[in-house]
Amino acid sequence: MTELAIIGSDIQEVLGSAVAFELLFGLPLWLGCLLTGLDTFTFLALHRAGDSSNRYLEMFFLLLIATILYNE
Repeated sequence: MTELAIIGSDIQEVLGSAVAFELLFGLPLWLGCLLTGLDTFTFLALHRAGDSSNRYLEMFFLLLIATILYNE
């Protein structure tokens, strides 16, 4: 029964992300689900690669957010 609850929670998160992609960018739901799955596997691969790749990703997002705030 616990496994069903976990699967239900995961499906809810994938569909929520797909709806967010639709509202923000006008993407179809199937493409939003595909992007969410791709994003998940990308982060899992980076986590498996080690700590240094996670640091580079954090620095990238930090620079991206700083650039966006600077341009606003």
